[in-house]
Amino acid sequence: MKFYYIYKVTNKINGKIYVGIHKTTKLDDGYMGSGKYIKRAINKHGIEHFEKEILETFNSQEEMYKREAELVNKNFVKDKNTYNLKVGGEGSWDYINSDSEKQRIKCIKGNLVQKTEYYTNPLWCKKRSKKISDSMKEQYKNGRKTNDSFIYGFKGKKHTPETKRKIAMANSIHQKGEGNSQYGTRWIYNVELKENKKVKEEELQECINNGWKRGRKNIFGRIN
Repeated sequence: MKFYYIYKVTNKINGKIYVGIHKTTKLDDGYMGSGKYIKRAINKHGIEHFEKEILETFNSQEEMYKREAELVNKNFVKDKNTYNLKVGGEGSWDYINSDSEKQRIKCIKGNLVQKTEYYTNPLWCKKRSKKISDSMKEQYKNGRKTNDSFIYGFKGKKHTPETKRKIAMANSIHQKGEGNSQYGTRWIYNVELKENKKVKEEELQECINNGWKRGRKNIFGRIN
């Protein structure tokens, strides 16, 4: 027998809550939510400081998602006293994408479109970067992120050799020629002035004539 229910998890230390849904064949399966923020909070404070309560049960998955949409709305998500990251009623991956092959093809097409835009459309890159930046600022402003938000990010993980290869290939394309921030410039230094600076190619000879030398000198006297 399958159970469909909405539950609430409460942090007994600070009173913050998380409301979620769950489909299971065992009510006491220990499930405490899959949300990113609630999982981080449990890892930080310890599961013994959290209390779970089943709010409502349903006869079907559809009823469960409908009720979740009513409870976990935009105002609920914006509340600083909740761990919910997105509005409810959108469904899990197994519910939305029951046809896995169609979803796989959709993801492949979406990735190809983004890659094409990334390498051929500077305006698209600029707009996307701004959108991500604005989103992060808004989350910090609303207290959704803190300095310890990154503790459980990539720490302790490593890129696979295949991922490293893809990153290297992408950088080799993106940073060629004028795409490289160092393109058309040279480092020079002046011992008397104890100064390093980067100049354009066309300015190099004039600087050399004025006592500057090629390269870069650090505090240990090593020339790069």
